[in-house]
Amino acid sequence: MTFTPETWVQVNRVKDQRYADAKIVGWYHTHPRFGIFLSDMDKFIHKHHFSQPWTTALVVDPVQETRVFLSGVMVSHRGTGILGGLGAAKPTSSCQAGGTGSSA
Repeated sequence: MTFTPETWVQVNRVKDQRYADAKIVGWYHTHPRFGIFLSDMDKFIHKHHFSQPWTTALVVDPVQETRVFLSGVMVSHRGTGILGGLGAAKPTSSCQAGGTGSSA
C-alpha cells in the first residue's frame, strides 16, 4: 500500500463525512513473518502523518503472533520504543481473525 497525497484526501473526506466528531489517533499494519519493528518507510509515515505526541502505531506479525504498540513520541524521537513497557505479546483474537490492516 502506498500513502499518496490523494490517499490522505480520501481518508480525511471519509472521516469527515462518516465520523465528523472523531479524531484519527494512529494507524496499524502487519509484518507477516518479518517480526515487529518500524521500517524506514513506517517511520517516515508516522513522522509526517502521525507526529503528535498522542498518536500511536500498532505493528502486528500475525504469523509469529507478536505485536508492538508505539506512541508518537517514541516513534518520532526515540526510534522504536514500546509504549508503557508492554513489550511484544500474542495478538488479540481480532488480530488472529484477519484484522491485520495493510501489509508493509
